[in-house]
Amino acid sequence: MTSQNTGGLSPSRRTLVKGAAWSVPVIAIAAPAQALTCSPLSCPPTVDFTGAACKLPGASQDLFKGYRFELEVTNTSNTDLVVVITSVTVAGVTEPSYAVNVVQGTACACATCAVGGQCVTAGQSITLHVDTENPSGNSQNTEFTVVYSVYECDAECTFVLSASASSGSLNTPPIQGAQCTLCCGA
Repeated sequence: MTSQNTGGLSPSRRTLVKGAAWSVPVIAIAAPAQALTCSPLSCPPTVDFTGAACKLPGASQDLFKGYRFELEVTNTSNTDLVVVITSVTVAGVTEPSYAVNVVQGTACACATCAVGGQCVTAGQSITLHVDTENPSGNSQNTEFTVVYSVYECDAECTFVLSASASSGSLNTPPIQGAQCTLCCGA
């Protein structure tokens, strides 16, 4: 193969090929490193009210005669997380009795972390229904607040954070019959 002298103005074809060979691994290595930076602390999960709620008056349900509120939990980190609702407040009164059920999305299994709660797969969302008693005895529209803790789904159940979410005053219309149906296939 003959070589042409270009006077140093442009690189040879061999120099370009060498440069390209070294740049490909740099790109391949840089992409995964960026994804690893989204830890549960830098990308904590969000717990939001969907706006769907209803009253469970009178004999409409055996377990609770109060309210059902819908929450969406979104895990924006790269780690499976466990979200534990630790306190529920209805109309400013802390409720000693409530039930939490996953109604949409697939909750992950977190056998290594025994704190209870709902496991949310990395990058996924689940929809929860929270059923409560009615502390005031009347059926007015009300505000609902949950306090929750977040743990990593690991052998140590590494604590990530505690936070709260509040609904504001929601429209909680009464239901007919024995079921409170909300959006999302519940």
